[in-house]
Amino acid sequence: CVGCVWWGGVEDVDADETVTTVLIPHYYLFPEALLSKKRLVLYLPDYFPHLVPDEVFDVSAEKDTRNKNIGLAIADKADKILTNSDFTRRYLPAAGFSASEDDSKVVVAPLPFLGSGRALELTEDEEKLLAIKLAGRPFLLYPTANRPNKNITFLIDCFAEIRLKHPSLGLVLTCDLNSYPPVAQAVLHHKLENHTPHTKHTQHN
Repeated sequence: CVGCVWWGGVEDVDADETVTTVLIPHYYLFPEALLSKKRLVLYLPDYFPHLVPDEVFDVSAEKDTRNKNIGLAIADKADKILTNSDFTRRYLPAAGFSASEDDSKVVVAPLPFLGSGRALELTEDEEKLLAIKLAGRPFLLYPTANRPNKNITFLIDCFAEIRLKHPSLGLVLTCDLNSYPPVAQAVLHHKLENHTPHTKHTQHN
């Protein structure tokens, strides 16, 4: 089986005998996948319109509906639906993407950690130190791993701009900044070392 991202037209992919399976990431970007004669696998790590039903995610609510219809059609045709947690598997039936929680079409494949460290539970001393660093001031919290695809460097750039108008604001990151060095470099570049508390551990409560 050769997994592939949609790199060309349907005819090109279908004509390629080395390709047996087409992996579809963002389904709303690839409606033409429905025309393929290859085995389809839909990657659906989350479906946020179900989690936050009052929000508009594309240019309009109508476009969101069209996007979902594309997703439902691909999910119906797909041989498998890959998701990255049991949490997502449980709500996919209510969102319309699977028949039931135990639908054998849905495969839970947790996303591997791509950085050099993993968050562990925050110790009591670390929790106190974090509270001291924040000192009661307002802060933004971004619970995430430090991976290249998270684009935390862009977040740091934006945070530096925001602090020009809100100098007391802090940014708390639940990751090791050095796990992806450009993030640590961005913090140093903007001189935000004292305004960006971070920890290799997280408080799961």
